Amino acid sequence: NILLLADMENAETYDILLLCNEILLRAGFPVKYIPESEFENITYKDLRQYSAIGLIIATDEGIHTEMLKEYLTESGSVVSLYSSSYSNIAPLLGSVYDSSLESFNDGYKIFQEMVMSNGHTIVNEDMEWQTGPLSPGENAKILGTDFTGGTPLIWASNVENGKVMV
Repeated sequence: NILLLADMENAETYDILLLCNEILLRAGFPVKYIPESEFENITYKDLRQYSAIGLIIATDEGIHTEMLKEYLTESGSVVSLYSSSYSNIAPLLGSVYDSSLESFNDGYKIFQEMVMSNGHTIVNEDMEWQTGPLSPGENAKILGTDFTGGTPLIWASNVENGKVMV
């Protein structure tokens, strides 16, 4: 079971929600999504029935930090699916928050650990993308960077007893 926590008022996050929902359903995963307006009503008991939570939100203002920490302590998994200002929950995402990090980058490299391939890396030299204000924490494993290899794009960490990917 996968839960998507989404900002449905933001056009970008709403488009990502629709795409993720479609991909997960096609892959056979049961999916539920909760709009940001209902975050305050979520309890830990609501979360523990899900094996993974996807965050598709612009900020972490409505997320209860202690509840997310408890979810990760009980071996939950959290994936950030939108580059956001997660100043409150950055440590729970195996990340460091720094608003001065935001920049534009060209191209990307996604390493073989991410795509589970036979030694292949996915590369695109031209696509422009913007970093968010998060950088990998000290125990994070970087799974993708900009084309030059200098700016992290995707990383994973073990936090508490759970797993996170940003």
